[in-house]
Amino acid sequence: MEEKRKSFAVIKEIPGPNGMIETVIVDAHSEVLEFDSFDEADNIAKIMEANSNHGYKYKVRTVGGS
Repeated sequence: MEEKRKSFAVIKEIPGPNGMIETVIVDAHSEVLEFDSFDEADNIAKIMEANSNHGYKYKVRTVGGS
């Protein structure tokens, strides 16, 4: 049985009319931008949040894995 590797993605939270809307950050090819470690993804999330002009929040979510 093949074991799926665990990876991490950055999620952007945008205020919507009925609550928060979560969008997954993608790369230049519209593929989910995945990281091998939580720390890597968390660092990018912190950078993006610090540079947000609209005060959006970013968080890390586990993708894949078993």
